[in-house]
Amino acid sequence: MCETPPDAPIEVATDPFTDYLVRVYSNFTFGNGGQFSICLTGADENLICDGGTVQTGDGFFTVDICQDAEADIVDFLSTSGSAENFDFILTDDNDLIVAVLVGASLDFNSAPIGAYRVWGVSYNGALQGADPGEPISGVTASGFCLDLSSNYVQVNVEICDGVTEGGLAAWGLFPNPGNGDFTIAYSGKEGLTAMEVFDMNGRLMHSESIAMGNGGRYALSLAGELARGVYAVRLANTGGRANLRLVVQ
Repeated sequence: MCETPPDAPIEVATDPFTDYLVRVYSNFTFGNGGQFSICLTGADENLICDGGTVQTGDGFFTVDICQDAEADIVDFLSTSGSAENFDFILTDDNDLIVAVLVGASLDFNSAPIGAYRVWGVSYNGALQGADPGEPISGVTASGFCLDLSSNYVQVNVEICDGVTEGGLAAWGLFPNPGNGDFTIAYSGKEGLTAMEVFDMNGRLMHSESIAMGNGGRYALSLAGELARGVYAVRLANTGGRANLRLVVQ
């Protein structure tokens, strides 16, 4: 736009994150030049990220899950009052990310045996660095603020009474981590084994029945079918059952 000469201050609307070139000069055809100034104003940002504290829907900070045939869905709540984005992040007990929860609940019945932590994170923009295997301390956001919850909910996934620890020792899984192609090793009674692969949202990704004998090996090729992340491989036969953790890189 051009003003010659301006009778009042010139106001120009601009768009966020856009570069502009402002050129001001005097045209001596209209007389001698004078003084000028540029003033930049904008709307006040009111971004308040608040990770708050997290707890289960029942108000607990520690949950023990006994894996059985029934779903074990845990709901999570936050005290955050921020209007910005908010997600719950699942990590292992070393604070390495397992998954960003889809929503505010998760079925832990299909998770591998072990200890987990559920954090809350308030942020503006999009989460960055929240990939499986990465430390939660490295999570950032593309916006202007990010705040991690001041605590976490501890979730312990255990074997139910009546399922022996010996059942866990009967199975092995390798290579792990891997690309999705893995081998199951078995030492136990010969029989038909039911195998299921779940993602961390409890969705069944693969299932089949395999005949396994003592010292047996069974190769399964799921490369290209399983996205990068953490999965639970559930195995069961008359000799017991196991839940093994599979990491796909």
